[in-house]
Amino acid sequence: MVLYFIQGNREIATARVNESYTRLKSKGFIKEVGMIEYVTGNCLEGKKILSVRIEEKVNGKPLSLTNWRLAMEEVPYTADMKVCADGQGRYVALMLKKRLDNDNTIDDDSIYRQVTVPTEMDVIEFILLKNSGKPWNAKDAFNTAISSGNPYVDRLTAIAKESGLENQAIYNFGTLFTGDLSNKTVLCMMDKTKALPKSISLTSDNIDVATNIVGIIADHQMLTKNLVTYKFSKGLKQFCKDNEITKADDVFNVITAITKPLWDQHFTPERGTSAEAKKYAEGFLKIYELINEQATEPIQPVAPFRIEAAAV
Repeated sequence: MVLYFIQGNREIATARVNESYTRLKSKGFIKEVGMIEYVTGNCLEGKKILSVRIEEKVNGKPLSLTNWRLAMEEVPYTADMKVCADGQGRYVALMLKKRLDNDNTIDDDSIYRQVTVPTEMDVIEFILLKNSGKPWNAKDAFNTAISSGNPYVDRLTAIAKESGLENQAIYNFGTLFTGDLSNKTVLCMMDKTKALPKSISLTSDNIDVATNIVGIIADHQMLTKNLVTYKFSKGLKQFCKDNEITKADDVFNVITAITKPLWDQHFTPERGTSAEAKKYAEGFLKIYELINEQATEPIQPVAPFRIEAAAV
């Protein structure tokens, strides 16, 4: 089936199309999950209708996921044309699969469904309403039992759920001494469109670091959950990177040594502003220096986090 696009619908994001292509390559087109929907008829009269085709972004180089673009051309309205109302990205991904993999799923009429624009409603308004639903975001995904495909990442996700702290904060705690693990990356891993980046090295030691930090926070005299944000964790990671901190005990001691006076002095921003990761990093460094100068009270041994660690 050939579908046209209409001016006023969402712009096509290359990254989203590539993700959709990877998903389709892995799982095939699951029409029970989301058929591609189209409209037809006189509701399209007077609108700017576009034909679409895939072409090489850089001439002379073969078509690939890093070398493609969508070429559009306005065409006159005809009574029998069909215009995509929902699923543009999937449709373009199927165009790519036909060109790159000789996959003809795009020609299967069973994956399409006609929808009708309500009487007296403009077709553009109708399409925008169809596309205004809340997308599946990180918070939704993390509340499911879907695996990322990596047991250490799954354990960090579980620690976030058990502790009530932000997922991004836990991912930062678990990767203090390696690459950056973002919510977006984990979501893509759960969706099977991306693997764990090679810049990130995870072992049981990373789980232990995150577990101990969460335990220190749980037992801390003044660090409440609302204070331990992803910016707090990003600042802690920046502190480790900027100052070549490689020992987990140094990190544990810095967090343990935080007091309300130290927090107010080094972590609290000016009125009307919010603390950024850089300010947290600077605050952690001040406390680290105080510890090394023996200007703080002796640090008590770190108590292990009470959540039972799952085998990974």
